[in-house]
Amino acid sequence: MLTGRSRSIAYIVETSTSPTASGVTAEAPLLVSIPRGAAIRDMAAVQGGLLLLLGPDDDDSKVDWSISLLQVIGVVDRRLTVETIDLGKLELSDIPLSSCDKEIRPEGMAVLSDSVAAAAGTYRLAIFSDGMCDGGPIIIDARLPYR
Repeated sequence: MLTGRSRSIAYIVETSTSPTASGVTAEAPLLVSIPRGAAIRDMAAVQGGLLLLLGPDDDDSKVDWSISLLQVIGVVDRRLTVETIDLGKLELSDIPLSSCDKEIRPEGMAVLSDSVAAAAGTYRLAIFSDGMCDGGPIIIDARLPYR
């Protein structure tokens, strides 16, 4: 990951799971701009792009958990960095923890909305946490900022 002043560049690499094609990439990596100190924890395909679950790149980072949209419309010039659209920080401080929960560390995401909701600029998501005893699914609505 390359870093700048307030942004970093994450690489999304395409490859094959075929043993005969191992190590061969289909295309040059996609260069994605994300907040400095963040990492892509999960991604999900939606109409027009990819939703990214962003979080700290290590346990010591002070980066907030957030959702971003990587719009992929048409052909992407892989020599250029692609900016993401910030859909907001995950507000996790008011989530109740049970006695077996350690902490909320979002690690997985599932899209629950259909394309009609996404076309309106809202994505209904289930966020799953690594630190909760039952996976701790949290249902959220992430909205495009200009809708």
